[in-house]
Amino acid sequence: MRLRHYLYIVSLAALSACNSEELNTSDTADGEIRLSAATIEGSTAVTTRTITPGSPKALTEGTAIALQVSGTWTKESSSETVVKTPTATAAASTTTANSLTLNPSLYWDDFGTADPANATTGRTSGLTIYGVAIDGVTTAPEVTSWTSLTWDLGAVQTGGISAKDLLLSNNVSGTNTYKFSDSRKQLEFKHVLSKITVNILAGEGFDGKFTNDPVVVLTSNEANSTTNAEWAYTSGTFDVTTGKLDESSLIRNAVTMAQVATAATNYTVTKEALVMPGSTFASDAATIMRINADGNIYYITAEKIRTAIDATDHANGTAYPTKAGKNYIFKVRVNKTGVEVTATVKDWDTVDSEQETPAISFTADVTSSTNTTTGSNLSNDASLKSGDSFSLWMSTDKSSFGSIATTATYNADDSKFVNSPTIYWPNSSTSYYFRALAQKTDTHTLEAVTTTAVSQGTDLLWGTTAAHTGTYSEGSKEYAESAIINPRTGAVPLIFKHAMSNVVVELSTSTDAASAVVLKDAKVTLTNLNTEGTINIADGVISSKTPVEQAFSGKVDDTDHMTSELMMPQTIGNTSKLIVTLADGTTYSLQLNTCTNDASSTAIASWVGGSKYTYKIYLEKEAMKFSVTITGWDPVYGSGNATLDWD
Repeated sequence: MRLRHYLYIVSLAALSACNSEELNTSDTADGEIRLSAATIEGSTAVTTRTITPGSPKALTEGTAIALQVSGTWTKESSSETVVKTPTATAAASTTTANSLTLNPSLYWDDFGTADPANATTGRTSGLTIYGVAIDGVTTAPEVTSWTSLTWDLGAVQTGGISAKDLLLSNNVSGTNTYKFSDSRKQLEFKHVLSKITVNILAGEGFDGKFTNDPVVVLTSNEANSTTNAEWAYTSGTFDVTTGKLDESSLIRNAVTMAQVATAATNYTVTKEALVMPGSTFASDAATIMRINADGNIYYITAEKIRTAIDATDHANGTAYPTKAGKNYIFKVRVNKTGVEVTATVKDWDTVDSEQETPAISFTADVTSSTNTTTGSNLSNDASLKSGDSFSLWMSTDKSSFGSIATTATYNADDSKFVNSPTIYWPNSSTSYYFRALAQKTDTHTLEAVTTTAVSQGTDLLWGTTAAHTGTYSEGSKEYAESAIINPRTGAVPLIFKHAMSNVVVELSTSTDAASAVVLKDAKVTLTNLNTEGTINIADGVISSKTPVEQAFSGKVDDTDHMTSELMMPQTIGNTSKLIVTLADGTTYSLQLNTCTNDASSTAIASWVGGSKYTYKIYLEKEAMKFSVTITGWDPVYGSGNATLDWD
C-alpha cells in the first residue's frame, strides 16, 4: 500500500491595518502539504506570519488560482525536476483564510518525499511554488510561461477592472521553499499593478448631479490630439518567478476609466482604472487626465499628485513613476467654470493631493479720454475701487442679448470682479458675446446700470470685449474688439466706452470795452433736441425719442464762461438752435446743424457717442463769431462758421 501525503493549501488575503494573526496549524508530516495564501496590498515585502501592512482577508469564494509547484526528485540513478501545474479553487470562508481544492490533487509522494535517495537533496531543498490569480474570477489565468506572462489591461476599461487585477505569488521559493518538515506554508499574493481612482463631485453649476455620467480618460493629450506620448502603460510582461516587470515590453495608451457602481462617500461619481507600474507623472505641468462632464471638458495636470507623492511615498528621481500595489486617488470637484483637484497616495494604498481651482473672471478697462483700444488689456483699470460694478449681458447671438446675466462687483483686496450670480461656460464648445453697462458717477468709476433706457445728463458707459490675445482649450488666438469669446479659464477683458455725447459751450468777448458784452450770468439754451432714448446692448448705439423744445438750459460759470451737458447722440435737425441770452436780455441764436467742421468742411449734422463737442462762441455787440472743436473722448479737431440768426 502506498502512503499518500497530501499538499494542504489554504488561501489568505490581506488588506489594510497590521495584523499578526497566526495562520499555521500543527500538521503531521505524513498528511497533506499545507499552504496558505495572502494578498499583500501595497507592499513588496515578503512575510510568512505577520501580514504587513494589511490585515488578512480571505479570497472570494470560487477564486481560481493557477499554480506551479516544482521540486527536485533525486533517485538512485538520476535526478529530475518534477513540475506540477494544478488549479486551486478557494472555498467559502468565515475566517481570514480559504481552504483550496486542487485539481488535480498533489501529494508529497509526487515529489519523491518517501524516496530514501531523495532525503538529503530534493526533500531537503523543498518545493518552489508560484501562483497567479484574480480575486473573484472563477477561471484561473492562463500561464504559458512563468518567466514571461504578458498582461494587457486594455485602453477601454469601462467594463470594470476587477477581471484584470493581477495577483502574483513567488514567496515560496529560494530560501523559503516548502519543506516536508514544515507544517504548512503561506503563499503571499501581491498586487503587481497600479490603480488610479478619481472621485468626482458635481460642484457649482451642476446642481449636485450630472445629466450624463462623466467620461474620464487618462491621457497626456487634449481631445482629438495625439501630439504627446501617453503617460499610462496598459500592457507589459511579468516574470512571475521574480515579480518583476520587463520595462522593454511596456505599451502606452490613453485609458478610458470605469465607473464604480457606488461612488465614494461625499462624491457624485467614482472612476477607476489599472495601469502598469512605471507609468509616469512626468512634470507638474504634464496633462494626465481629461474629464468630460455634461459637455464641459476639463484637464488635470500632475502637479498635485506629485506633491502628494513627495509627502507620502517619496518619488524616485524626477519622473514620479507609479508603483505596484499603489492606488493613486484623485478627488475632483468639477464646477462649470473649472475644476478643483485633490489627490492622495495610499497603499492599495492611496495617493492624495491638494485642490486647485481655475475660474472664469472679467477685467475692466475704463477709457476716460478715448474710445479706442489696441493690443491686449488683461488687467483692471487703475481707477477702480471696491464697490465699483457693472451689469453684464451674454449671448451666443451678437444681435440679441436678452436679460442681464450677472452683476460684477469689484473687490479691491483681491483686485478682481465677483459675479452675482455666478455665471458658467456650459461646455467646452459654446462661445459667448459679452456686453456691459455702467455709469460714471462722482463716487464710482463704474456703477451698474440695469436698464437700457437712457436719459440726458447720465455718463453712460457701454462695455464690450477688448481686442486681445486670448487662450482657450485649443490654444491661443487674436480676438478683435467685440468678438465672440471661446470658453476659457482665464479672464475675459472688457473695455468701457462713453455712450453719450459731451456738448460744451464756451463764451468769450472782445477786450475792447466799446464792443464787449457782459458774459456774467449768460444763459445757453439748446432747443428741439432729444433728451431720452434707448441703448442697443449689442453695439452701444443709442436710439433717441421725440425732440424736446427746450432740451437744455444752463448758465455759464463765472471763470471760464462755460457750460456743458451730456447729450443724447442724435441727428441734429434744422429746427435745433443754440441760443445765448445775456443778463440784459440780449439774445444771440444760431442754427446748430450749420456749424461746419474745419477739418472736413462738412456740417456737424449729428452728435456721436463718445465724442466731445466744444462750441466756442465769440460775442460782440451786434456781432457773433464762433468755432467748433470736436475733442476729448474721441479726439477730432475742427473749426467752422454758421449763419447767424438775430433775435
